[in-house]
This record gives sequence, structure tokens and C-alpha cells, in this order.
Amino acid sequence: MTEVMAIFPSTYIHFGGDEAGTTAWSQCTKCQKLKKDKGLNDEHELQAYLIKHMEKFLKANGRKLIGWNEIINGGLPPDATVMSWRGMKGGIKAIQEGHEVVMTLGETYLDAYQSDPTTQPLAIGGFRPISTVYNFEPLPKEIEDEQAKHVLGTQANLWTEYMPTTYQVEYMAYPRAIALAEVAWSKKEYRNFDDFRYRLQSQYRVLQRLNVNYYRPSTFLTVVAEPDYEKKQHKISFLSEQYKPEIRYTLDGSEPIASSTLFTDPFYTTSKKEINAAVFKNGERFGSVTSYTADYHKAIGKKVTYNNYWSDSYPAQKELTLTNGVRGSLTYQDKQWLGYLQDFDVEIDMGEVQAISSVAVKFMHQPGPGVYLPEYVEVQFSNDGKNFSTNQRLSHDFDPKDRQLKFKTFEFNLKDTEARFIRLIAPNNMGGFMFVDEVVVY
Repeated sequence: MTEVMAIFPSTYIHFGGDEAGTTAWSQCTKCQKLKKDKGLNDEHELQAYLIKHMEKFLKANGRKLIGWNEIINGGLPPDATVMSWRGMKGGIKAIQEGHEVVMTLGETYLDAYQSDPTTQPLAIGGFRPISTVYNFEPLPKEIEDEQAKHVLGTQANLWTEYMPTTYQVEYMAYPRAIALAEVAWSKKEYRNFDDFRYRLQSQYRVLQRLNVNYYRPSTFLTVVAEPDYEKKQHKISFLSEQYKPEIRYTLDGSEPIASSTLFTDPFYTTSKKEINAAVFKNGERFGSVTSYTADYHKAIGKKVTYNNYWSDSYPAQKELTLTNGVRGSLTYQDKQWLGYLQDFDVEIDMGEVQAISSVAVKFMHQPGPGVYLPEYVEVQFSNDGKNFSTNQRLSHDFDPKDRQLKFKTFEFNLKDTEARFIRLIAPNNMGGFMFVDEVVVY
């Protein structure tokens, strides 16, 4: 630390403290002796002992210690500053205890994909478009007005293990860093994403003059299908990174052309529809076609029994997730993907015995952050909810070393099947995370 302080004159010295596994400490005789000698209750307090020791040392040298929010575990040093990255909870706790905090949650991580990963250079994972960055609010609504002074601001995070050149770093940073800058220096009530996008057009020219290799707005469209549980229909709209784009779409599976229906307002689909949409400019298609199947299927709103539960880190919409009629997007952080660290095992009650022609469930593959497919998915059926018979089992041929973000839909095409209860089982053979979204039943 003395050497670090000699090189860097900053007031703050970042001591890290994140993601420290405690298993080795619990098995180390020297660590356990130190814990006993100092009257420490657990390994979290053992880490806190080190952090507090270093905080005193830095303070004696006229500096301040800052660390990631795991330094909260076991008790914070009196003058430490917390950099909260694992949700708001840790930062709020530190604020309420009178500590300074930098709010740098997932929305500030610019190493995630900013558009459809299939069109982008390989990244660690996740999906963080500029709208997500801009809509981040670093000031927690749970804190009182007089405590707001403890929030120093926010910070953009850009880890570069997937970025071999400075050009790639610039590509990932801009224009999202501009969005976060405005978040940092302006109050929430003054921020408006549509207005920001209008003003961003002139910033692109500034970046060009500075020869910055920034990310150009994609022509990729996101289809938003919002279920209306009373009408039993989906309300359809489109999102685009383009500023005020001309969007044309079809509902019959054909590719949109310049004379196809112009999107002006959200519309409803009354049955299963194959939606194709694209951005147009001067009568020509501008970019690729986005396809989406809108389907208000049989399982929407049905009760799901969870024989194994999801991880507390990724609860999505909890019990409602698998039958809420909302598909997961390109990121497991959209609160529509249930994250599992154990086997997936659920039962869906369809309400009555009925004909079932197909059952489908989708999983995510993204080995970078440790997200893998199950070994297989098995579907079982029952009329009484007690005695289940196995119908089919489907596996996959994905390479666990393939780091590209991919999705696998396990679809069971059924014949002459009648049942009330559907059971889906998927073993977590890789030991990492499994992410699953909607269960679709026809």
C-alpha cells in the first residue's frame, strides 16, 4: 500500500474486497487461530478484521479506504467508503450507517452486450442497451432526504478481458458512457430518454471528429408483447435504437416491404401470430427483419408448483414467471429469467384434463458468466397430480465451451395426449446457473 500511495496521489485507495471465497479460511488452522484469538464469530468478520486493519493504516497516511460492497459483511470500518455493485441493498445499509457510497450497479457495467449478441463482438455476457444505462437511478428511493448526501454518485465499469484493443474498449464505452454521465450529473425529474436520444445525434458527430470508435445505433428491433389477462391477448409494440424510425410490419409470416403496415401505435393480437418487422428509410429496408411469434397460449396464468426453487439472486417474477405470458429477452437480468443453481423441477396445473399438442420451454447458454443448459429436459403428465408418467426426454448438442450467447427451446410435439398436470424436469449437470423463462403449452 505504501508503494501504491507513492504512485497514486488520490485521496481514495480502492482495496477491493469482493468475491472472496471463505472456504479456504474455514479450513486453515492459522486463520481459525486468528479468528479465535480476536474473538471473531465467522469468516466474514475475519475478512472485516483485515479491512479494518488496512483502513486504519490508510487513514494514518492521510488516505481513505474504498471497497466493493462485500466489505460490509462482518462490519464496516468507521470511515470506509462503499462501492455498491450487488444491488441496492448493500449500498442502502451503508448509507443508513452514515458511510459514503458510490452506486455502481449492473446497469453501469459497459462490458455487457449493447445489442443483439449474434451481431456483436464476443463479450462476457448480459445485455445492456443504452436505454438501460440511461434509466439507472443511483439515488435509492428508500433513503431519507438528509441521507442523500452520502451518495457520492455512480461509476461506469468496463472490464476488458474480452477486449483485445483500445478500439474495442471505445466501442463498448461509447455512447453508453455519455448516458451514464448525464445520469450522474442530473436529477431524475430532469431526465427524459427521448430528449436524450435527440441530443445524442449531435454527440455522434463530436465522437466522429475525435476519431472515437463508438457503437452505431442498431436497426435491430425489439418486439414488446405485453399480456392482457382480461382480453387474453398480447399488446404489441416495437423498440428501436434508431431515432424516430419508420417501422413496418406484417402478421402473416411474410417479410415486410415498403408498403406493409406502418407502426404508429401498439396493437393487439387475437391469436397466434407470426410478426415480422423492420426499419425502413426512403422506401428501402434498413437492416434485418425481426421475427416474433405472439401467442396467448394455454398455460398463461396457470398455477405452477416448484419442487425445487430458484436462486435468491435471480428470482425474476417468482412463482408467476413461467406462466405470465412474457418471454425472456437477451439478458437474464430482465427479471423474466428464473436462475437455478440446482435441478429444475416444476408442475403446471392446467385446471382440467384437456388435449395437449405441444409443450416448450427455453433455456439460456452463456458460459462466460457460468450459464449452461441442462443435460436434458423431460416432460411428464398426470391427471391427478400424484402419479406422473414420462412421455419424452430431449437432450442437446451445445458445446459447453462455446462462449457465444445462445438459446435452446426444448419443444415436445405430442400426439393423443390428454392431461391436467404437466411436469418438467431438467438436471443441472454443469453445476453453474440454468436460466429458464416461459413454459409454452398448446
